[in-house]
Amino acid sequence: MPQCTYISYYGITYCNALSELTLPMMSSITPSMIYNCSNLKTINLPICTEFPSVAFSTNYYIETVNAPLVTTIGSSAFFQASNLTTAIYPECTSMGSWAFDYCSNKLSIASFNKLSIIPSYAFYGDKMLTSVYFPSAQVILSFAFHSCFQTSSANLTFPEVSFIDSWAFEYCSNLKTINLPKVQKITYGVFSCCYNLESISAP
Repeated sequence: MPQCTYISYYGITYCNALSELTLPMMSSITPSMIYNCSNLKTINLPICTEFPSVAFSTNYYIETVNAPLVTTIGSSAFFQASNLTTAIYPECTSMGSWAFDYCSNKLSIASFNKLSIIPSYAFYGDKMLTSVYFPSAQVILSFAFHSCFQTSSANLTFPEVSFIDSWAFEYCSNLKTINLPKVQKITYGVFSCCYNLESISAP
């Protein structure tokens, strides 16, 4: 659909033969625009700058959403998008709570070059997560990575983080090391039940 600029709520539903969707002229999408397309694996949105709340929520089959220019990801945008494999959005500066929670089957990599605040419950329950890259993050809010890093050893670095709120890494059972060179405050329960945590490097 090379000229399409708008699709309404539930505009693409139960299209079970559709495997890839490319919308080169769509700069933003509507919530729940796509729903329950059982073979849809890849979505390409080359000029899209915003994912609204519940944009891809409960789209269990989607594996990849390519949107290199997206700057805003709303609350629950990928809630229970359980087969999503990567979350790589280098231009994103704003993310809502619950954005990627329960992307639990395949999400292994999260990379956000410009995000300064990792919101509450952002990646909650993403047990397959093994690698994260947040070079600009200064704040990690409560429950952000709760129950992540459970299947493979993870060694994390957050070079600019100064504050970590409660329970942010609770039940990260395979978190091995974490480097926090600028952290100033860690609140209660942050590393609770991180059974295999061997090293916290902080000033």
